[in-house]
Amino acid sequence: MILLTASWRDFWRVWQVQGVTFGRDAWDPLDLLLQLIFAPVRIKALDGERLVGYVFGERRQREGVGWITALGVHPDSRRRGVGRQLLQAAEARLAMPRVCLTVRPSNQTAIHLYAQLGYQQTRRIPRYYPGGEDGQQMDKIPAASPSAEPF
Repeated sequence: MILLTASWRDFWRVWQVQGVTFGRDAWDPLDLLLQLIFAPVRIKALDGERLVGYVFGERRQREGVGWITALGVHPDSRRRGVGRQLLQAAEARLAMPRVCLTVRPSNQTAIHLYAQLGYQQTRRIPRYYPGGEDGQQMDKIPAASPSAEPF
């Protein structure tokens, strides 16, 4: 598996992965395209020629926070370290003193991964997701890294 910078040319493949990953929580096409064009951090994971995952992130300089805005791994590629590698690469590329993300409290698999990587639950956001489920914010203070891995 290799990690590369994603672009608008990856729209269709990311759209497919996001659809099977998030279902009703998938971004609409315009929001996805805007992320692929403008997000400061946009990384894809390839297994051969197949796109198996992606992550987007943004920097909020005034707050000193990086946000993981989306992380998706195709169901066929889960439990192989894809999500872990994408998240760690995004943290390095964000290069911020704190990194935050939001997850469904019902997504215990993701919460377990985030906790293993040092994220801690910090607050609940009422009715954050479609259907009314709360969001669970998780934060991490990343260890200083010498430099982000170029790709």
